[in-house]
Amino acid sequence: MTDITPDPAAVKFFADYAPFSYAHGEDPDVARAEQAYNLARAEAWLKSRDDLRIDWADDWDVQDHVAEFDGYDEQPETCEFASLTNGNVDVLASLGCIDDADADAKRLIEAELALGVMDAEEEDVALPDDRDRVAYTLRRLNIWAGNFATNAKTYQAQGRHDAASQALTRERDCRDLIKMLDGSEDASILRLKFDGVL
Repeated sequence: MTDITPDPAAVKFFADYAPFSYAHGEDPDVARAEQAYNLARAEAWLKSRDDLRIDWADDWDVQDHVAEFDGYDEQPETCEFASLTNGNVDVLASLGCIDDADADAKRLIEAELALGVMDAEEEDVALPDDRDRVAYTLRRLNIWAGNFATNAKTYQAQGRHDAASQALTRERDCRDLIKMLDGSEDASILRLKFDGVL
């Protein structure tokens, strides 16, 4: 594991700002603290890497969000694409169609992209066995479920009820997969089940 100690102020930022989720039987406070620590550690890891960078660009491939997507009553002011690249300009992680992201949202997205790349690098991409694959997938599903839950609240507050409903459906899908994977004795069979879903 990379020896990185995150800034306590960064841990607090992610604890206050970042969405989180937790597995059945897990203490939510512990899950929030762990998620915040991991994101802050990934942020510090990215800053320590001269060979990596995150670029932001306009992402207006879908110009009319109202016509194209359910839940949009008006066009976003900004629509962007974030990519984490290495020195060879290989895209290691990316996220597109990011609407109206402020500085805090961008900081979170950059940390999430960094976390995925850092995890993959630390696990050496090819995870040693099926149990490690399940544990890694559980961590990612918990992050995604938390993101969808936060998005649903945001959309609801904006009056975008269709988008909120879609986000809640995706959150439930993640939680269903978490329940299926969590605590299982037979990781290899579960891997076969979720390989076709993720």
